[in-house]
Amino acid sequence: MIWNLFKKDKDESEDQTLELGRKIQIALQKSEQDKREAEKMVKTIETWAADAIIDNYAEFFPNANLSFYRDKYKLTAFADYESIKAEHGAKLSADVFENCEKVVQGYKNQIELQKSQVVLFEKLYKEHVKTKQKYDAMLARNKRNEQMEKHNQKLQEMNNNTSGLGDIYKDEYSLEDINREFADQETYFDELHKLKQQYGDDSNFESAIAYKDEIDKISNKL
Repeated sequence: MIWNLFKKDKDESEDQTLELGRKIQIALQKSEQDKREAEKMVKTIETWAADAIIDNYAEFFPNANLSFYRDKYKLTAFADYESIKAEHGAKLSADVFENCEKVVQGYKNQIELQKSQVVLFEKLYKEHVKTKQKYDAMLARNKRNEQMEKHNQKLQEMNNNTSGLGDIYKDEYSLEDINREFADQETYFDELHKLKQQYGDDSNFESAIAYKDEIDKISNKL
């Protein structure tokens, strides 16, 4: 009976350890993927902004209606927007100029938001890497202690006083420590999810500024 209880506790502990390892690996992959997606989104929004600039300043981009030339202009239009505006802005009607300015500024806000997310996901990834290293060290310790325990049992059978040899290999981190650390990291994903629900579907360009500020607050906690 006692042996069955011991085995049950051991099996549950092993299951918890494996489950934690699975969660850490998923979190690593997610933070890495989210960072790549945010970086990709930066490039996409820059392209949208370039399209808006070319559309509104079309007369100053020769042959912009042809894809070859348009693609060429799109490479630099967003980066050169201030100089384009300074040189040709006064030649546009007030409505066209103001609308283009509003749209481009809105895209800039969205780009800054995405860049803040890149920073946040990079930090989360690094934190998960540290946790994974502690987890791997714990597994190595557990395996080493199991091996030492086998030696202890052999020596005990030979009537030697060898109790506790495995304790000299005690590691700094326990399963509870790593679980607690990883749980803290998961709260950042929860906070981010709530922010996406609050701001993610808002079509107001200006909301991106508030969204970015909240992302930066989370990032600064790491």
